[in-house]
Amino acid sequence: MDNFVWNDFGTLSAVDKTDKIVTVTNSEGEVRKMSIAKYKENALAVHQKAQSLIGKQVTIRTSQNTAEWSTQVWFSEIASL
Repeated sequence: MDNFVWNDFGTLSAVDKTDKIVTVTNSEGEVRKMSIAKYKENALAVHQKAQSLIGKQVTIRTSQNTAEWSTQVWFSEIASL
């Protein structure tokens, strides 16, 4: 069973990518990250999607399938509200 936690993230203000991490930042300066090393193909798709959502109200998902990942640090998907 998929175990995900969705949280409103506010207005997306920035999206960044290094060779290891995708980060998203909201208008309040809060940051969430996604590991490219662990989720390469999905992380690249999420990065591309997130870029199109800059300036929009978004919700982010944090997977709880492999561990209880902190919703204050990690995310695995993004969507507009």
